[in-house]
Amino acid sequence: MNYPIAEYAPLTADTTRGPTASLWARINWQLAALDPNRGFHMFQELMDFPTFVTSGAQLGSWDQIFDSNCTIALDPTTIGGVVKMTTDATDNQEVYLEWGAGKGSFMKVQASTGPFCFETRVKISSIANAAMDIIMGLTEEGVAAANFIDDGGAMTTVKDLIGWNIKIDDGDSIDAVYAKASGSLVADTEGAYVPVADTWMKLGLYYDGVSTMYWYVDGVEVASALITATNFPDGEELVPFYGFKNGGAAAMSMSIDWFKAAMLLNTSA
Repeated sequence: MNYPIAEYAPLTADTTRGPTASLWARINWQLAALDPNRGFHMFQELMDFPTFVTSGAQLGSWDQIFDSNCTIALDPTTIGGVVKMTTDATDNQEVYLEWGAGKGSFMKVQASTGPFCFETRVKISSIANAAMDIIMGLTEEGVAAANFIDDGGAMTTVKDLIGWNIKIDDGDSIDAVYAKASGSLVADTEGAYVPVADTWMKLGLYYDGVSTMYWYVDGVEVASALITATNFPDGEELVPFYGFKNGGAAAMSMSIDWFKAAMLLNTSA
């Protein structure tokens, strides 16, 4: 199988609005987009994102849950389709958004499957300590549920996860994390990136189809882990997920511009 393998990372970050060219050069996503025998591809610009009025409702491909006075909606102040998740000024308010309507799945990390790539462009309103506890990336289906993140900032029940965590007591640090359901959350690299409040960043994941998962920010590799590591969710189906819980009595928000995902099947040449 002629899978592209991550052999280098750019020396400078790519902060342009679109998907990071150097990251997506690592996988033949065009093949996945053209032929379902070879793989799957999806680019969600979010311009047709539905309006959620009731917490827990499923609309289109999305599942969500949010507390009273919180919202998940298109941001009318931006063009190009930006979804803004907001809480009001109440401690422990939470908001979660998951692709796949709580049931579908898109990708799988396994030596017998194939490589995949995922990237999303997001920004958060604050990096202060005690502001937000954030989990985003790829999770098992159906995790958009009340108290997925408990009031102390941990997963109430550990679920399959590969992605990013901003802890409630360390708001200016993003950890590259993974977890196996009913196991433990592992910070592969603590402080993998220092975010800036209200500033866009592109968070990426790349699995080489053989043995290793890589984490990227703006196209720069910041962490890696073997899929054989303890508590890594190998063999588990995964979907895009975004969520956070308030850490204090102040309104907070997370904005999502787009996500792009592609996976090659192991029949690809």
